[in-house]
Amino acid sequence: MKHFVVKYLVVAAICFLCSQKVHAQRIYLTEQPSPTNLARPTAPAPNYVWIEGEWIPKDKTYVYQPGHWIAPRAGYKWIPGHWVHEHQGWYWVKGYWIKG
Repeated sequence: MKHFVVKYLVVAAICFLCSQKVHAQRIYLTEQPSPTNLARPTAPAPNYVWIEGEWIPKDKTYVYQPGHWIAPRAGYKWIPGHWVHEHQGWYWVKGYWIKG
């Protein structure tokens, strides 16, 4: 039982620290940046997935990284990045793959 409690506390502490690090890295802007519309190049293969451009945190702002084609991940679906508004301002949520 003692080992279970110790393991539980270690896992809880790791989860707490990781959540604090993610929140600490969030950068808020007073205005959402304008969408960047760049020409989409031709796909390198018919089944490739287009990953829209992302906003990468840098210092106290975001820098736009253009979109690109990527080979699909079997059994996964791409969820595009997007802006979220909270009372502190706008922040970017990076795109990610999910099963499905």
